[in-house]
Amino acid sequence: MPIRANYLDTFAAIFVTKNTTMKRLLPLYLLLLSSPIFAVKQIDVTSSIKQVTVFLNGAMVERKAVQLVEEGSSQLHLTDLTAELDPNSIQVSAKGDVTILSVSHQVDYLNERKKPRNIIIMEDSLRILTQQYNQTRSRKSVFEEEKSMILSNKKIEPGQTGFAVEDLEDLADFYRERLLSITTEILTLSDNEMRLGQDLDRIKNQLAEFNSTRNKPTSEIIIDIASNSKTVVQVSFSYYVHNAGWSPIYDIRAYQTQVPLLVKYNANVWQSTGEDWSEVMLTLSSGNPILSNTKPDLQPWRLYFLSTAPRFVGTKNATYLVADAYESRDDKEAMPMQQFSKFEESSAAAKSPEVYTDESGLNVNFSIKVPYDVPSDSKNHLVNIDTYEIPATFIYNSVPKLDAAAFLIAQATGWDKFNLMSGNANLYYQDTYIGQSYLSTANTNDTLSISLGRDKGIVIERKKVNEFCDSKTIGSSKKESLAFEITIRNTKKTAVTLVVEDQIPLSTNKEIEVTVIETGNATYNAETGILTWNISLDPGKSEKMMFKYSVKLPKEKTVRLN
Repeated sequence: MPIRANYLDTFAAIFVTKNTTMKRLLPLYLLLLSSPIFAVKQIDVTSSIKQVTVFLNGAMVERKAVQLVEEGSSQLHLTDLTAELDPNSIQVSAKGDVTILSVSHQVDYLNERKKPRNIIIMEDSLRILTQQYNQTRSRKSVFEEEKSMILSNKKIEPGQTGFAVEDLEDLADFYRERLLSITTEILTLSDNEMRLGQDLDRIKNQLAEFNSTRNKPTSEIIIDIASNSKTVVQVSFSYYVHNAGWSPIYDIRAYQTQVPLLVKYNANVWQSTGEDWSEVMLTLSSGNPILSNTKPDLQPWRLYFLSTAPRFVGTKNATYLVADAYESRDDKEAMPMQQFSKFEESSAAAKSPEVYTDESGLNVNFSIKVPYDVPSDSKNHLVNIDTYEIPATFIYNSVPKLDAAAFLIAQATGWDKFNLMSGNANLYYQDTYIGQSYLSTANTNDTLSISLGRDKGIVIERKKVNEFCDSKTIGSSKKESLAFEITIRNTKKTAVTLVVEDQIPLSTNKEIEVTVIETGNATYNAETGILTWNISLDPGKSEKMMFKYSVKLPKEKTVRLN
């Protein structure tokens, strides 16, 4: 820290007033006074955000500042920064005839953050509305007092003289007209008071929400520099913040089954860093800096007998295998069971041809060429990435046993070249919103299946055919025979291709014998018991499929056959 001038003056006075020996040290004082260590100037510097790289978790914020500095040493205080930044991530560079001596960071709990324009406008509105509200209440109070005074003085005492009939009529007219006017005025003012009160509550609530994220401590980056001359220095610096991120979200539109899918690739960008990103250039990265970059090491995997059965505990994003007891070794030494977890992949845009995609590194980066505003409000803000036409074939799938509906499935090919990520998708069919789905790209297939929802134009019915169902007892065994019929009707104006699935049960015990009687021309997988029909239906046509099977088991046993 620089030594202040008053301390130097006191030091000089001591030299002047003391003995000759000390006066000999005066040149040393003059040398110290001219030294750069005493010429450090503290300069508060305002910077602006120019670029933000948003990761799936966290963001790298890049700022720039320009400042005129004098010859000698200066200390630049880059003020009004978020206190949420990671000090270890700070990077600083400077252009100009200067040398950076050191860089440090500190949190400023006393500095009041500059109010954004929207808060200033709301505070002005709050002040004006409060004044109008108080004036309205005051006027209402005056009229209520006047009404009370008139009502308390309206009586004429018995035997009171000086009142003719005409005077009494005039007095009655006065009371009636004045009370009517006052009551009308009070009602109007009450209505205005209620309306102004509601407006005040709305503004106060909105201000409270804004200030809850704004009223946070700020921080500053301190840069010590040395300059050989008076010059303009351009400072560029960046830092990482944790409380920000983005997730992919899609709009998938299918207009006709003969044209490609229209996939709009969007991003939900959010941040609560305490500083607004106004008119900044965004880069969306598929990287995740919070993930460890260290390769895990495998440890020996030893098997032991379980003393009790484990139980599975489900959570929102994971399933944990938890031991109610300990695993046991032969020497009865107990050790805790290892926990396993299975994490779900999680991740949430009109056409934007100004997006540059960089795939040169380990991650995919989307550079958005249009500036965006992302306020610090923890809310999702939609950013357009790109729009793709993806070739697809369309088929209908149905599992009538579970749901008697036909689901339109788009099987997209060549999707892997578009750098899509798993995320939620809004589905549209012929400009009609049909619901939401989840687009999963976590597979190695070259075909991506996208469910576009139900199609009511295909009517499906599955029923048990009682005339073929029978139950018989044969000695110590019983035999159950079952038959089911599936009816498909195409009410659409175009032909459709439909894949229908059903099943025949499989035996897990040698005492249970399952016999396939009829498959109804379906493809039967003996290992899974799945029946599959591939059907083509012209407009207005119907088709029926029937399958039969029997189950033989001991008569005292029971199995579920529905």
